[in-house]
Order: sequence, then structure tokens, then C-alpha cells
Amino acid sequence: MDDYGAIADALEAGLRRLGCWGSPAPTGPITGAFGQPDLAFTQWLEHVLVPRLREIASGQAEPPGSSMVAAQAVREFDGWDEADALIEILQRLDDLVEA
Repeated sequence: MDDYGAIADALEAGLRRLGCWGSPAPTGPITGAFGQPDLAFTQWLEHVLVPRLREIASGQAEPPGSSMVAAQAVREFDGWDEADALIEILQRLDDLVEA
């Protein structure tokens, strides 16, 4: 489970480097996949995915059965070369879940 915590930490660091950490927390329900249309993808990473990964790392939650978050990140970050490191981190998550 430590791998999930390491991925959460890497995501937080990557989002901070890009200036995408510290967005307002959602105030209402999150209805769609990856937080859409209620949140920007980076907000979903910060407020939904990172906390969930930390819950998994601490044994408070079970890992998901599948993950395709890297494919979504490729779509969301298309043309934003500085976000390539985040895509790589999310691919590590997908690989971990599918292992």
C-alpha cells in the first residue's frame, strides 16, 4: 500500500510545481467521472484522487479494481508539455492498479 502513498505525494508535488494545488474544495456533490462537469481535472486530482490514494495507503480504503486516469490526463493536458510528469505519475497508478 506504500506505493499508493508515494503516488499521492508525487501527484501533490507535481500539482504544486505547476501552480495547480490549493484550489477551492468542492462545496457540492461531484457527479461525473473525473469530477466533470463539477470540477476541473486538476481540482479532481487534488480533492478526490490524492485523498483517496492516501486512504488506500493507510488501509482505510480498498484499491480500485481498474484505473484509466492516465488516459484522461493525456486528454486533459494535451498541449501542456509541463504536465507530462503528471501523466507519467498517473500511468504509474494505472499500472499499479492493473498489476
